[in-house]
Parts: sequence; C-alpha cells; structure tokens
Amino acid sequence: MLEKGKVSGRQLEWLLIMSMLPTVMLILPSALAPYAKQDSWLAIIIIGIIGLLTGYIVVLLGNKFPNKTIIGYSPLIVGKFLSKIVSLIYILFFIHITAVIIREFGEVLNVTFLKNTPLEIILISTILVLASAVRNGIEVISRVNELILPVMIGIIIIIYFLILPDLNFAKLKPVLANGIMPILKGAYPTSLFLTETFVLITILPAINKSKEALSSTFKAVLIVTFLGLIMMVEIVALYGGDQSATLQYPMLSLVQYISLFGFVENIDALIVVMWIGGGFIKIAIFYYCLVINIAETFKLKSYKSVVLPTGIILITFSLMLFENITQLGTIVTEILPPYYLVLKIGIPLLLLMIATFRGSKESKHN
Repeated sequence: MLEKGKVSGRQLEWLLIMSMLPTVMLILPSALAPYAKQDSWLAIIIIGIIGLLTGYIVVLLGNKFPNKTIIGYSPLIVGKFLSKIVSLIYILFFIHITAVIIREFGEVLNVTFLKNTPLEIILISTILVLASAVRNGIEVISRVNELILPVMIGIIIIIYFLILPDLNFAKLKPVLANGIMPILKGAYPTSLFLTETFVLITILPAINKSKEALSSTFKAVLIVTFLGLIMMVEIVALYGGDQSATLQYPMLSLVQYISLFGFVENIDALIVVMWIGGGFIKIAIFYYCLVINIAETFKLKSYKSVVLPTGIILITFSLMLFENITQLGTIVTEILPPYYLVLKIGIPLLLLMIATFRGSKESKHN
C-alpha cells in the first residue's frame, strides 16, 4: 500500500462507524419508513445483518493478502488483465459514490440550514477542507475522527433521552401487519447504508494488527445498527408509521420536536454539528480510498499529487449527476441499489471464492 500510515483496531472501528453513522442517522429513516412504516425498526435488524456479512467477506478477503488493497491483490487472484478491469471499475465506483455522498451532504445543509448559500459554494468549500485532510493521510483523518465521533454519539444519546417522555410505544403496533414483504422491500435499498464497510478493500492494510480487523468491523456495524434501531423506534413511537413515512428528515423532525423545560427550543443546531462533523469524516474516508486506488492503479509514487485534481472531478460529478434533492433520493433508493450491492458485496465475494478455490495466498507468491 502506498500510504504508510497505521491505525489501531479501535481507530479502524471508529472510522467504520463514521463511514455509516451520518447517513444512517439523517437519511436512512426517510428512505426506509415509506416501505416498512411501523415495522421499520425490524428492517434495520436485517440491514445490520447484511452489514455484518459485507464486513466479514471483505476482511476475510483482505486478510489473505496482508498489506495489499484490492488493487494489489486482484492480480494475484484473477490475473493482470482482469485485475485492470477490476481496478477501473472500483475507481469509477468510488468517484460515483463519493460524489453522491458529497451531494447528499451539500443538499442537506442547503435545504435545512444554509438556504441562502449556493450549493456550489458549499461543495467547493467542503472539498478544499477535505483535500488537506486527505493529503495528510489516514492517521490524521483517524485522529480528527477521535475528536468528532464521541461528540456525535453524545449528541445522539442526549436526543434519545430528551424525547423519551413523549414516546407512545403503542404506535409500533401492529407488528408485521402487512407481512414480511414491506420490511424486505425497505431493507433492500437501505442496506446500502450499512454496507459501507466495503471501504476495507482499501483501508484494511492500514490496521497495525490485522487480527483485530474482524472484531473491529463487527463492533462498528453492531454499534451503528443499535443506534439506528433506537432512532427508528423513537421516530415511529413519536409520529406513528404513516406520518414517519412522510417526513423528509425524521431525525431533524425529532430534534425540532424537543423542548427543554419549556424555555429552550429549536435545538436543531445539534444536528448541524452532527451532520457537518460526521459528513466531513465520511467524505474524507471515501475520498482517501479513491485517491489511493487511483495512485496504485497507475503506479504513482505518491497519492498526494492526485488529491486536488480528484477533488475537482468530485465537485463536477456531484453537481452534474442530479438535478435536485428529489432526484437524488429517487436514484439512491430505486436505481443504485443493485449496482452498488454487486460492487460492495458481489465482486469481493467472487474474489474471495476464487482465491479460496485456487488457494491464492500472499505466501504462495513470495
């Protein structure tokens, strides 16, 4: 791997949490509730299982080839020609998914908190800040995350406790009133949010103790699943299944509902802090993976030279891909899932099967 930075098992766990948590908190509920309504919390359990499976496949694959990313070990599995195709596919995939995340980040800020700021200004400012972080490597991103993640989780826990007195858990009933199909229909597109552990195809070599990778990955998925589950229960218990399905940002609605002791209201600034901090780290992780993949594919001596040009490409794509936030939501939930799931789970699983069948291990090539 080009980058020599290393992270501990705990730091990897926290990075993986942040690769999932921001979008799980703010975007997943509005994507899930229209399908599963009062059973949305059950769908999150299914999504969590899919997330665990994704992490297991990617870690198992990566551990067969220590210190190599998917760009490095795919030639050992499928040969040089096919590996070039794999590399190109994942470069294009990381460009697309990072552009999607950047646009989500900008749209949420633009629609809710920075209504008078042009979207272009938000996105350009974001990339300029993140380019600096990405150039400094995975260790710096991880250290910044160690400052932001505890604050973010603390805010989430505070919100959960403040809303408790107003919850009506009877609104969670009837359970499975329309059978299992609405839950599965909701879990299918929203599983994208908890399969972000696929970033391990690039960042797994950064962990300093590879034996801790699987436990760190599982803990990250379980923590995010638990926080998402509690959030979904509270949203449904407050608004009911039908109304929850109509909310654009249920988590924001939850916060705006809170009134502290009758005199402190509109504490949605908490969500601003959570979204900006969490969004920055999430984008930084994907941005970092993209430039590492580009540099390794084209055998560059350093990934730093491609950070800024790649940022320009990301801004351009994030603005070109979608006309507005409605189209963005439709594409993410209705068009992207089959393609993204193939790239997140399908190809790593296929590579793992081939590697296992052929006995392809790093030791056999040294």
